[in-house]
Amino acid sequence: MMIKHTAFVKFRPELERAEADRRWADEVGPLELVLPGLERYVQNTVVITTTNEGAVAGPPGFDGMTSMWFTDMGAFDAALDSSEWAAAQRCAGAIFDPGWRGGGASAEIEERVRRVGMGARVDGISTPPGDPIKLVGLLRYREDLTRENANNYWRTTPGRIALRIGAMGHYVQNHAIRGTGGRGVPAFDGFSEAWFADFESYERSMASPEWSDLVADGPELFDMSVFVSGIVRERVLKELRP
Repeated sequence: MMIKHTAFVKFRPELERAEADRRWADEVGPLELVLPGLERYVQNTVVITTTNEGAVAGPPGFDGMTSMWFTDMGAFDAALDSSEWAAAQRCAGAIFDPGWRGGGASAEIEERVRRVGMGARVDGISTPPGDPIKLVGLLRYREDLTRENANNYWRTTPGRIALRIGAMGHYVQNHAIRGTGGRGVPAFDGFSEAWFADFESYERSMASPEWSDLVADGPELFDMSVFVSGIVRERVLKELRP
């Protein structure tokens, strides 16, 4: 079974966002592309700041995220111990803020594809073709909930509400299993990924009663004081082979 690893990133404050994003693509990207066992690799850069009410002006709560898929756990462990991983981390350290979210903004992920659509692969692990809008929400559970109960609640109640949003063409829930290589506790419990055909479809969804129901349910499960979200543009540097 493939292993998914995701790291949320915040650029160093002394860097201009455009320059930091260019260096992420041009410098970090090639180093991570040669990681052993890497099957799929996507950089997601935030292009529009959002809240639960929709798109807003101002800086984003995070600048992007990297998602990588490896052949299996053995391949991922080998990648973590490789010289290629060490080189990529050294390069990334000059671009990303290592102390953001206490340094715990990466995790091994259990990927749950809830809706496959918009021309994505049957297993859902792909980018829908064209230029869709992708909305990402970084999530932390309430401290008074057990992880098992929180995972089940997210899968059932918010998950079912989200699936009622007709314009949401492709939808994935990502559960953080453990910190990278088991070397710490991640500073988030998961993240959602939702694709819309275009910005108008996204705005129409934000104005729907189903979205209002989803927002109203949020505090039942998540610590909304640390919730951040954004619309991202995917850079697919490596795609799964057919």
